[in-house]
Amino acid sequence: MADSGVTISKDVFETYTIDGHDVPLDLIIWRRYKRMTPGLVEATYDFNKGLAQVGMFLPHNSSVSIPVETPSPTFKVPLKRLF
Repeated sequence: MADSGVTISKDVFETYTIDGHDVPLDLIIWRRYKRMTPGLVEATYDFNKGLAQVGMFLPHNSSVSIPVETPSPTFKVPLKRLF
């Protein structure tokens, strides 16, 4: 997998309570980030022990904690003038 410039934090997370019926986890993550987030669904299952046993669809009133993506540090590159 290519480096996306984003890391998944195990220390910072957001907790969501499911207010619909049979909502898939990837839809919750899509609604939060509005873009593809490679590895975040898997990281969320790892972060929430026992969540995988619930199945693909999360039941009404269940809670899920989603690790927050943080941008990787940027590096300053010195610029060279050509003239």
